[in-house]
Amino acid sequence: MTSIFYKFYHYQRVRFPVFLLLVSLLSVIVSSAAVVSDAKPDPSRLFLALLAAIAYILHIRIIDEHRDFYHDTAHHKDRPIQRGVISLKELKKIDFVMIFLILASALLLSVYHVGVAMGLLLYTYFAEREFFLGEFIRRHFFWYNAINIIQMLLLQIFVYSFFTKIILINGLIVTHFLFTGVGAVMLEFLRKIKTPDRESTGEDTYTWYLGFTNSIIIFVFLVLLDTALFLKITSRILDGQSIWLLFSALFVIIFLLSTAVHWFRRTRFTDLLFQLSSLFMYSFFNTVIYFLKF
Repeated sequence: MTSIFYKFYHYQRVRFPVFLLLVSLLSVIVSSAAVVSDAKPDPSRLFLALLAAIAYILHIRIIDEHRDFYHDTAHHKDRPIQRGVISLKELKKIDFVMIFLILASALLLSVYHVGVAMGLLLYTYFAEREFFLGEFIRRHFFWYNAINIIQMLLLQIFVYSFFTKIILINGLIVTHFLFTGVGAVMLEFLRKIKTPDRESTGEDTYTWYLGFTNSIIIFVFLVLLDTALFLKITSRILDGQSIWLLFSALFVIIFLLSTAVHWFRRTRFTDLLFQLSSLFMYSFFNTVIYFLKF
């Protein structure tokens, strides 16, 4: 019998790229620690926050797989579950482990954190059941995605709580919350931009509703908005310029170039280049925030 770990390895390559997620999540976690704490974060807290975050996102992914099973079977026959790489039952077993890790990570900090974690899991419970609105909410693509993106905003609040007992609302934290919120929307948008030749019949991408060119334009706007918020954060941390900001400008230029190439060429390679440049730029911004503070 094929090991469930072996099956999950092949599953995650397509539906849950662990390495890329760990890189992006760790960068967001260290920047979050930087804006809510005056001292360098304890490595154990960084680890617990990362463990809880990756477990929570995998929990959301598995919920999505169950909720979208019939839709994916009809429109995405090449996905791992539809090809028999792994079953929903096996993913459910993995999900129980993820829920345990979320609650265990919170319990190692305090009962208060367990309460916050329970709040997050309660929201995912309703999200899994589409808030008992069924096909009505599914027919409204943008509202459907907006409601689900709230899960990432709740996760951000949870991450803050790992590094401070009380989240004191100030300009820096509000700007950072907006920065990570736009970042979450940006990454979700990126996931659902497809070239015309790779579009499915599922009507489940932004390019299906907006078209390829309009989707790229909106995505570039989101990236530039996030860049502006990043610069606002750095201005609150630093009085002067920094060599890090020059490197940040370089990443923006690389992103814009990769976007232009993808818009013209629209190949699988340019798509990969476009996605990686977006992901690593956002991760770099978050890492810079940490190093500017500490």
